[in-house]
Amino acid sequence: MLYATLIDAIFQAEPRYAIPFRGFEMLAAITALAALARWVAARRARERVKPLDPGSALRRPG
Repeated sequence: MLYATLIDAIFQAEPRYAIPFRGFEMLAAITALAALARWVAARRARERVKPLDPGSALRRPG
């Protein structure tokens, strides 16, 4: 019930009450996009780092 009340309070559609929430909606959207961008960047960075072959440290080069 609390969850539904919060969602209704944040994203209500009535024009006369929606204007005060515009700033909060923009802040929530920007925060979500920033979190998504950080997650994608971290995932790409993890994919670029390839795990070492465990036996590669024991082999001699050449």
